[in-house]
Order: sequence, then C-alpha cells, then structure tokens
Amino acid sequence: MDLIKLTKCSKSNVSKITSILEYNCIEAFITKKASSKIEIKVYRKDFVYAKLLTEKFLRQEELSYFEPIQNAERLRKMHHLISTQTTETPTLFANKLGLSQRQLNVFLQHLKNLNAKIGYDNEKNSYYYKKPFSLVFQFSLLSITDNDVVEIICTSEDELDMQFKKKIDFLL
Repeated sequence: MDLIKLTKCSKSNVSKITSILEYNCIEAFITKKASSKIEIKVYRKDFVYAKLLTEKFLRQEELSYFEPIQNAERLRKMHHLISTQTTETPTLFANKLGLSQRQLNVFLQHLKNLNAKIGYDNEKNSYYYKKPFSLVFQFSLLSITDNDVVEIICTSEDELDMQFKKKIDFLL
C-alpha cells in the first residue's frame, strides 16, 4: 500500500500524535529528517481521518479517540466472525475487517476489556470465545431541521438493519 506524508512535527509531539492515531486504529510510520523535525506517514486509506485527527491535535481541539459508528460496525463483524469461528488466520481476519494485524490486536483488546474470553484454535485456524459472550449495540441518531425530525435507530439485535422513523409533527 502507498504511504502518504501526514505531517512533520517536533520530537515532543510525535509520540502524542502516533498514540492518537494508534488509538483510532491508524498505523503510523515515523521517519527522522536531517532537521529536528520528524515525518509521520500513514496508509493512503487512512490519510483523511489521520489528517483530521492530527490537525485537531495541533490546534489543541478536543479529539474523538474512537470513531464510534465505523468501529462499532467492525466490532459487530468481529464478534460475528469469532462467534461462528470463521475468522481464519490473524492476517486474513485483519484483512476481512480492513485492519492491520496491530490494529486487530487493539480491537481484540477492546473485546477483552468487555470481559470477552478469547482464544485461538490452531486446528480450525480461528479465534473463538472460551465462554459464552454476547455483544449488543444499540444507538439512535436524531436529525432535527426547522420542520422535520428523522430518527435512525440501530441495534445489533437486528444485525444493524436500520429503522427509520420520520416524525413530521414533532416540532409543530
């Protein structure tokens, strides 16, 4: 994959920026330059989001450390593949989720932090849950304009089939 230069920064900021990127499942590559600046590169697919996070950090704005909707979908898919023992090898599992192996380990750690007991079966080439484990996502998004309200309700119980409710008279 192509790497794109994200930014040049001082030594004091490089660890902070790479930590933010890693926490958001973006792999960063560091190159020291002849000057006192250090160059950070990311994969092309991650560039836009990485640039947004980096610029917010440099402007000292509040950062969102975990892209909720995209990563909720990844966790849901990850949970499904582990539950059905169809993850295959760690490399293929990471590819199925659009992650690097290092990023996959971050997501596995998120599940472990939720008390999931996860093992790997070498014969089946798949991760599995050592004990029964359920993961249920549920959220709603409300869009309000001058005379219209649209609510999007999403739950993993429905395999993320989104239900749309239009509430026309809500604001009248």
